[in-house]
Amino acid sequence: MFSISLQVTASHTDPSRYFGKELKLAKSLALVLFLFAVSWLPLHILNCITLFCPACDKPMFLIYIAIILTHGNSAVNPIVYAFRIKKFRTAFRKIWKQFILCQDPVGRLPQRGSQRGQSHERRLRQNDDDDDDV
Repeated sequence: MFSISLQVTASHTDPSRYFGKELKLAKSLALVLFLFAVSWLPLHILNCITLFCPACDKPMFLIYIAIILTHGNSAVNPIVYAFRIKKFRTAFRKIWKQFILCQDPVGRLPQRGSQRGQSHERRLRQNDDDDDDV
């Protein structure tokens, strides 16, 4: 009566390929965590110094550099993902081509404005024609 079809991907049938993908993903995650620690640690150290030693002198340029590092971490993450993860890289390229370079990589964008409004106008005209028949 009911049939269940199980799809087994090639990565599950070949253990070396599966573990290779897992290892690459683990390396990507380790890189992101390392960059996070390097970016946020200076600001947290400065905050701890401020809390536990309020009289200590902290140069303002160090505070600004620490803040810039934390903001830079957010900018670096998409770049790391783009270089390390293939699906993210292809999606990033597609978005870049379509929205930044204004290219149509898929060929689905309408050439002369939206087609939606035209079909709506046709339906309105057709309804007006139908009303004339009554």
